[in-house]
Amino acid sequence: MSTLQQAIEALQDMAGGLSGIRDAPDYAPEEQSAFPFAVAYHSSSDWDALAASSKICYATIVVEIHCSRAPGLPRAIEEAMPYHESFPNAVLGDIQFTAAGLSSTYVTSRVGPPIRCTFGALNWGDVETVGYRFEVDIKQVSSIS
Repeated sequence: MSTLQQAIEALQDMAGGLSGIRDAPDYAPEEQSAFPFAVAYHSSSDWDALAASSKICYATIVVEIHCSRAPGLPRAIEEAMPYHESFPNAVLGDIQFTAAGLSSTYVTSRVGPPIRCTFGALNWGDVETVGYRFEVDIKQVSSIS
């Protein structure tokens, strides 16, 4: 059985493995100075019973990829654009989290596509950045304990 935190860490590892990403910590930092960086965190969950002894959780994990605006906005946008495809490619290439060794965790959605993204202004701490905010839907099946 895998946990939500393990799924977050697996997505962080996928983001951290992308070309150019300088940091992808397992837990969101207070501040960040290495750009571009990725951060993942839990957004929401829905729970349901499958049977008397098992349950299912549909969770949304947010993965943000931040690029510094310090060299200028055009350069930051240019730096960010490849992540539009490279991050979804990494996730969809391992939808069962096999590289992370997670059992009973899958990238899936009950309605619509399992990965959605927006692009634009972001910030982390007091630093204005630009980049992507991906929402990744997962499904986890576990025992009721």
